[in-house]
Amino acid sequence: MANGNADNSNHLTAYIAGITDAHFNFVSKISKDSARKVGYKFQFELKYNTEIKEVSDLIQKFLSDMGLEPRVRYRNKKKYDAYQIIIGRVDDIDVYLSELLPYMSARKAAAELLINSIFPKIRDKQHSTKEGFVEIAGLVDEFRKEAGRDNRSKYNQNYFIENWNVQL
Repeated sequence: MANGNADNSNHLTAYIAGITDAHFNFVSKISKDSARKVGYKFQFELKYNTEIKEVSDLIQKFLSDMGLEPRVRYRNKKKYDAYQIIIGRVDDIDVYLSELLPYMSARKAAAELLINSIFPKIRDKQHSTKEGFVEIAGLVDEFRKEAGRDNRSKYNQNYFIENWNVQL
């Protein structure tokens, strides 16, 4: 029976990966922050919106079983209920996407950029220098393109190259 539980776990992981791949918003923001050494910061979020309580509950349980605590919002709208799940900590996004990565396809490249390139540089504090920030901003531009969210931000690598006069 233990093998049956493993199969069920793999099926659930694949199911959650499909939902994440197709329906989650992969969000990256660069915003001003005077408390930061370079005056800007990176923010990342995975957001999911649904009207289906059972799917929201399933994803929340999956996250809880991984030891993750997303923000969950419930809105009672006139025509329907709305549920939003937000994973907003770099480490939580990393753990979540690392678990799902083998089952992803549409946004696999975007997930790999976060896990293998962007997050390690942030953990190494490379974003604390202008040169490092500009390098990561270029990776964020690539991430946005892979996630289907490019051309949505004023702040991109070219903005910082031009405004900080940084050479790569």
